[in-house]
Amino acid sequence: MAKKEGNTPVMVFIASGVLDIPGFWKLSCVSKKLLLLRDNRTLLGLGSVCIGFSRVEERQEVWTFFDGCFDRDDPTSLKQALALNGVSARYPFLLGRALDRNPHAENCITFLMERGASPSCAEIFPDRLVKASPKQLLQMIRQKIVHPDCWLTQYSSREDSNGEVATQQMFGKLIDFFVHQHRFDLASCLLKAGARVDTPVWYLSPSRLAIHSGNTPLHSLVQRLGEDGGPNRPTMPSEKREQGLSLLYRLARACRQSGCLEWRTPGPPSYGCAITVAETEEYSALALACLYRDAEVVKVLVDVHEHIGCCEPDLVFLALQGPTAARPDDDETLDSRCSQTLEALADLGGIDLNVQKHGYTPLIVSCSLNAPLSTKALLKCGAYPRIARGPDNEMHSPLSEAIRVRSVPLVSMLLEYEAEPGDIVMWEGRCYAPLQLALGAADPLSRPQFPTASSIAKLLIRKGAWFRPPPYPELGEVPGMAPMSEVSPLMQAIHMTDPELVSLLCRQGGGNPKIKGVWRPMKSDDDERSLSSDNDPTDQLEERWEVKPAEYPVIFALKMYDRGDWTGQTQTIALLRALCDAGASLDVTSDDGETALTIGCRYGFQVESLRFLRENGAAVGGVSGKDGQKHAPLVEAAKSLADKERIALLLEWGADVNETSMVRKHRLDKEEIGPLSPLQALLLTGKECASASAELGLEQNDDLYPGILDVVQMFLDHGAVCLLPPSPPASPAPLASATTLTESDGALSGVTDTSPSPVGEAAATAHTGSAGELQNKKRLSLDGAESLIPLRLACELGDTSIVQLLREKGGAIPVGEEETAGIVAVLLSDRAHESQRQKRKTLQEEENSIPTQWRLAESLLQKQTDFEKEKVLSFLSTSWGSHWQKWRQQTPPRCGSGSWLSDLISLKEARGPLLLQIIRHVPLEEVQGPEIPESTDWRTAEQALCLKEGVRRRGQVSPLIAAITCRWREGIQALMSREVDINRNVNWQSPFRSPLCAALETGQKPDTSLKTPPKKETGSKKLEQG
Repeated sequence: MAKKEGNTPVMVFIASGVLDIPGFWKLSCVSKKLLLLRDNRTLLGLGSVCIGFSRVEERQEVWTFFDGCFDRDDPTSLKQALALNGVSARYPFLLGRALDRNPHAENCITFLMERGASPSCAEIFPDRLVKASPKQLLQMIRQKIVHPDCWLTQYSSREDSNGEVATQQMFGKLIDFFVHQHRFDLASCLLKAGARVDTPVWYLSPSRLAIHSGNTPLHSLVQRLGEDGGPNRPTMPSEKREQGLSLLYRLARACRQSGCLEWRTPGPPSYGCAITVAETEEYSALALACLYRDAEVVKVLVDVHEHIGCCEPDLVFLALQGPTAARPDDDETLDSRCSQTLEALADLGGIDLNVQKHGYTPLIVSCSLNAPLSTKALLKCGAYPRIARGPDNEMHSPLSEAIRVRSVPLVSMLLEYEAEPGDIVMWEGRCYAPLQLALGAADPLSRPQFPTASSIAKLLIRKGAWFRPPPYPELGEVPGMAPMSEVSPLMQAIHMTDPELVSLLCRQGGGNPKIKGVWRPMKSDDDERSLSSDNDPTDQLEERWEVKPAEYPVIFALKMYDRGDWTGQTQTIALLRALCDAGASLDVTSDDGETALTIGCRYGFQVESLRFLRENGAAVGGVSGKDGQKHAPLVEAAKSLADKERIALLLEWGADVNETSMVRKHRLDKEEIGPLSPLQALLLTGKECASASAELGLEQNDDLYPGILDVVQMFLDHGAVCLLPPSPPASPAPLASATTLTESDGALSGVTDTSPSPVGEAAATAHTGSAGELQNKKRLSLDGAESLIPLRLACELGDTSIVQLLREKGGAIPVGEEETAGIVAVLLSDRAHESQRQKRKTLQEEENSIPTQWRLAESLLQKQTDFEKEKVLSFLSTSWGSHWQKWRQQTPPRCGSGSWLSDLISLKEARGPLLLQIIRHVPLEEVQGPEIPESTDWRTAEQALCLKEGVRRRGQVSPLIAAITCRWREGIQALMSREVDINRNVNWQSPFRSPLCAALETGQKPDTSLKTPPKKETGSKKLEQG
């Protein structure tokens, strides 16, 4: 039995409507049999191409086909195409087009002239016609003055892709013109009169070579109603809008009857959504209404579509995306309009609210937009919160998107609709649990987001969210599944300093406070400013936000106290209490050897906080870390200049006063120095604080030096060992630098217990027999760091009491002549007595310290051999040049004249050969005495005559004048030989005497023995001439 022609595969292919006109024409050229199909206007022939007219490109292809007919002068093909249903009425002004393309196409031109002209409105201009009433328009139609399908020619200006404005010609139907002018009543009259609705607007390019398809009347009306109240468009009166909606219903029904209801047209190219799922550039009328989120228009179109259903999967996505320029409303208004649109769409047959595209569902997009009303509308209408997987294997869920936009209402709503709180999603090559996303494991949180993140995490946990630390072997069985993130929600909750969340995680969320966890840093305020700046710091910030190594939760909680104002000590203890209640122990050590007490002492925890740490198992001594590092709590407390109470507490718990460990150079710095003993750490920090105050021009803290002295004495009372110089075993090494003090000397050093300390006794026999071996075991190892020897650090502090306490109580012996010179310099020049600030009350007690200090310095120098003494004196010039002298001006003298050398010259017992040697070796600045600025107003500057706190100077501020006043000729000669400035601090207003006046007042005559070699106009020569 022969096959029917209509059942052949070729005929089935043609009837499917896949071919456009050019494609059909090419296929029909294959055989004579197929060529005959050009005259067949049914779906089995040329009529099949009408199915594709819903697409813009295929409607435009007809113009291209016509142009080809004109170029070839092919009237047969032209007649066959125009014979198709509706084609002749959709393509106007073909005669003019033929003359433009090919004036020599005689056959086509003849056919078109015989066919007749396209209907147009030549009698009345459109801008006048729009002023007519509906009754007048109907009369014009009956009188055939106006044709219902007449075409209008207009010109419009459009901006091309290059930003240039070009004028182009456009052909449109009169009904479309009335819609654009909001004359919906006139458009209704045309529709009643039988106007066609399947005719788009045509735009002729400036070159007149190409013609582009525009809106149909239905699209134009949807666009006008959708743009109601938009940019540069006033809001329609309610009566006008009702007319438009009424016209819309009639127009849509007419389009359905004409088969053009699903026709598409170009629409707005921009979207207001970060996730653009519907990437179409052509829209049906319903799609355009969804894009504009006009629920009333959607309802009308849905009523028309309900009998034929809908096969457009992008409608829901379009309603969620929306054009950025169409509606400048606030987010809440847009969300309300979108939710109403979605509810209207839900009534359309064939619509799928759970459609998945590019790894997203409408519900996922709604949550990513933080649109609670739209999300609720989707959930009520049947959307369910499921995971969607995209082509790049990334997985998204509505819950994960709600978490990422930090919306507590959205998360709560999704959980009420049974969203799974444990669904794992995949983002940027890593899998995350909802709890991890909520606490910043994937996207770092900033401080203002902490409360929201905490609320979301608590909601998830109460709904059953549970985090299990990796590994996740089941994920490896899923093709394309990325590894699971290791970031611990418990660590992130600690980072946010939320004790309540920490406790909830440990009880119900799977948090284990006993095991280590990795963490990811949060965004700081500086990071936010960097992101908002013009520079691109993304690479640096991403490196800083990388996941950090695992740490014990309790250690991590303590370290969070280092985050400036982000947390406080009370919050830190609350975090630790929550962790300990969940079973954590504070007897743990970090990889770099830090214990709980170590960190607490470093950051200056109060006594009550330290007691809490100790009561919960924190180790008192240092514990070696992964690579052998150790950080002792007592060393950290000393480095932090802890008060006596905290130091005493650690010593009471059994802290080893001689234990050494590494310490950070600065509290917020990772660079470490050491190992140091507590004594070294204390003195080093004191020196740094004093130096910093001097550099910044600040006064010293009143409690700094007294506090250091008290803690040094506590350390020594508990057996602290000072570094002893290496000596040959055969040479006895008694306490050469230790001097037996009188009762007043003990008051100077601050030592109340004058009995020899065990450490001092051990030091006295350090190099003999078993005592020497014992001391060698106690000796600290500084790896050659001589600058950190306690005695040297005390010398750099420049305080006599601290230096003497180390020598007498601690048995410290100076290492070499340079360190001895440092001790001598302190004893000679210390007039501030900072460590005795809170002990001395009377000026007489301050003055008594001057002879005491001289006797100590003299005793120390006399115990040296002549050779050693000469070397010690030679180092005096460098001692005053060392950095501890930089802040001496910040601690002015509290007694004497203001010049330590003048004080010693005025002291009878000091005037001798040793003081002469000192004068010859100390720096010239010290020999000349302090200089009073020349800008001083002597009439009002009473403070120039006073020392600190209003204490009046006692004695001469100039060493030379002091020597002249005391008639010490050897001293005068020694000073003159140093070429001192004899006019220093002398002018006509100055209250200080000049050397000449002093000599005349004391009745001394010039002595030729005082002359110095005449190298230049020196001070001595000036004095002789005077």
